[in-house]
Amino acid sequence: MRKFSWILQRGILWSTSLINLKSPDRFLVSFPKAGSTWVRYFLCEILCQRCNVENSSMDMTNHLMPEFAHKSLFLPWEFDECARIIKTHQKYNLFFRNKTTALIVRDPRDITVSFYHYATGSKEYNYNGTVSEMLRHPSMGLEAFLAHYKSWSERAKLILKYEDVKNAPCEHFSMLLDFYGIQRSEDEIHTAIARSDFSAMKKAQANSNNLKAEFKEGHQFVRSGKSAQWKELFSSQDVEYYEKLRKQYDFDLYDMNDS
Repeated sequence: MRKFSWILQRGILWSTSLINLKSPDRFLVSFPKAGSTWVRYFLCEILCQRCNVENSSMDMTNHLMPEFAHKSLFLPWEFDECARIIKTHQKYNLFFRNKTTALIVRDPRDITVSFYHYATGSKEYNYNGTVSEMLRHPSMGLEAFLAHYKSWSERAKLILKYEDVKNAPCEHFSMLLDFYGIQRSEDEIHTAIARSDFSAMKKAQANSNNLKAEFKEGHQFVRSGKSAQWKELFSSQDVEYYEKLRKQYDFDLYDMNDS
């Protein structure tokens, strides 16, 4: 009964969210665990710079930065300088047509590792499988990511790789701000980057009552963010599975030479 109530609630939020979408709305899209939390936190820091709001927790970010099919979509947008920026993990469908969209992508092998740790620590997921089983999971695994990417890749106006943003944050965050029509000086961008780095994110997580309630004791939402962790955990069969699906979906952003 509880599961049915949750499904009903999500269905209602989905339907009413469609009604609440506005023409100027812009989207920030990613598959789960691809880096959108970091990007949203940075954007929130940037936008809060000029409205005297201190973003001190993940809860504040989730309050100020709306998500599609979530109650946050019905809160007032506090930032007059730009159109509303809405996060979604949904695959593309016709309801998103004509929406200006930035897509964040990450090496799906690292997404698998990140999703594994997330789902293992989450009370909702309570996942108890292996990394190899996560890689093959129908809704959290590699094929789900590839289907998500394929649905958006030709429709997103801007595609940013998580690894590129991590290696050159000022350059790529500047590109994202220009895309959303947000004007900032280089100093302001550097300040926001510093306020959303890994240590700041860990602190923001610690200040989040919602995340504390979401995870089992000892588990964290913000965990590592490192690249190429999959190399330590994938079997040769996992690597072969990745290569097979990568070729099947004609996915060429990451190959075996990427580290």
